[in-house]
Amino acid sequence: MPVKKIAKNVRDNVDKVASNSRTKSALKIISNKPGDYFVKPEPPYYSQFASPTMVSDILDKKIKSTDDEKWSSFGFEEATDYDFWSWRLCGLICVKMILDAHKKAPSETIALLTEKAVGLGGYDIEKDVGWFSAPLVELAKSYGLKGKVFRHISATEIAKLILDNKFFIASVNPSVIRQDIDSVKDDEKRGHLVLVWGVKIKNGDVVGFYIHNPSGRKPTTQEKAFIPIKRFRDAFGKRGFAIWEK
Repeated sequence: MPVKKIAKNVRDNVDKVASNSRTKSALKIISNKPGDYFVKPEPPYYSQFASPTMVSDILDKKIKSTDDEKWSSFGFEEATDYDFWSWRLCGLICVKMILDAHKKAPSETIALLTEKAVGLGGYDIEKDVGWFSAPLVELAKSYGLKGKVFRHISATEIAKLILDNKFFIASVNPSVIRQDIDSVKDDEKRGHLVLVWGVKIKNGDVVGFYIHNPSGRKPTTQEKAFIPIKRFRDAFGKRGFAIWEK
């Protein structure tokens, strides 16, 4: 077995052990916390496309993203730049929602934040790969917030983060979280980022999360969308990062 693969397996096992330990501690706390909980201040909702009402038709390729007359509101000078990034803005939009919740970057356009995030290594344009968690955390830190990357994290741990008033940006499969399909293989539980900022706890268990989904098709899957725990787990890759105010 190659040395790099061995090192990765060791790191993954260490991450899982650490996650299991955090989960046990979190279970003790959420067992006495029935109800709905939300991170404050409440984040605004933004779609990764300029007009949330047009998302479904854009995803289905019935129209182009640039058919939206509001595309320039994102701050991109060229329609081609907006078209490229609108399909890839999920992670950046999640950070933008958190920044604006804390009033950290009210004058920063999405285009400018995208440029900064790419400069930090958040997206590899040549390989068309990203977003990477650590650079997005660094972007948030540059505006005075704190953050942490989790290479392995459970739903119970996310619930504890929310109780601690920390936002969590989760790596998920876009089609499952949008309810387009029901499930995918474990290695397909990625490809999209959503902002988790609320949790419902009942009888000591997490029964679902409230999310802002930058590519939700309709209002019920976009802003403050309630995702039952089974669907969340079917979509969630057990990776992501937390951001909170100091």
